[in-house]
Amino acid sequence: MAQDRLIVALEGLQEEWRRLGAPVRDHLAPGRPVEETSALLAGKGLSAPAEVVALWAWADGTEPRGSYWSFGPGNGAFLSVEESLVRYDMNREIHQQGDDPDLPDMYWHATWLPIFVLDLDSFRIYIDVSRVGPDGACPVRVVTWEWEQFDVDQTGSIAELIELWTEALRSDLYQLVTPPSGDVFFEPRDLSHRGPVPPLLS
Repeated sequence: MAQDRLIVALEGLQEEWRRLGAPVRDHLAPGRPVEETSALLAGKGLSAPAEVVALWAWADGTEPRGSYWSFGPGNGAFLSVEESLVRYDMNREIHQQGDDPDLPDMYWHATWLPIFVLDLDSFRIYIDVSRVGPDGACPVRVVTWEWEQFDVDQTGSIAELIELWTEALRSDLYQLVTPPSGDVFFEPRDLSHRGPVPPLLS
């Protein structure tokens, strides 16, 4: 099942955090009970696919709340359930359905649930809770500021996305950097001799 594959993938990502000394490994929040997650999503009229419920049961974002602990490529943040729903409401308010016949779907749909953000919210990674595979897998999509390819599946599941990030770290395509500000983030290595770094969301 999708949730089993996801847990294995998350454990693999955590191993890479340990190997690289990424601080995020020490700031994961305790997992949230499935019943609580389902109830919070239901409060917004959202269903609770097995894969996303398993994600938050493994870890409910990071602590302290409001912090930004980079978890890998794209310097993504692992949202808690509450942080996800705050962004859900914000995107629903900002990106309302318009009346442009040429852009009928370029708005934040009621079934779109953000689960990660990259590059300080420049990229919003989301699942559509109305599009879930028979094994519980949730195809992953991304909304950029330009709304390019927002309706294209980037991976077939959350687990597949985690595996993609893990492989990028395992292959040493990224390194941890600590600037004078003290914020720790990942940046691509200079791999010109090995060819371009493959896109992580394509």
